[in-house]
Amino acid sequence: MEANDKNIDIGDFITMHYNNQQQFSDVAPEKSSKFFERAMSESKRMNSEVERNEKQRKELEAEHGADKMYKWIQEHVQHIDSLNAVAPDQIGDSSK
Repeated sequence: MEANDKNIDIGDFITMHYNNQQQFSDVAPEKSSKFFERAMSESKRMNSEVERNEKQRKELEAEHGADKMYKWIQEHVQHIDSLNAVAPDQIGDSSK
């Protein structure tokens, strides 16, 4: 398993790098272990969130159709692009 493998599971990635760092680290083992546990917990939470969002997207697509979803996505992209077109010094200033 390579760190640059795009199909790598985040949990496997964390474990691989945690194990690699153990041999070079001077961090207390209990502190390192707590960090690893938090990282794995966050990975599981993020995976659950991705699954929940994917389920929600499929339900919306089934209810409204792929064409409507595509249209909404394109409208959102245009909105984001229009926000990015605003100069940083104009954000929050309604006089410009």
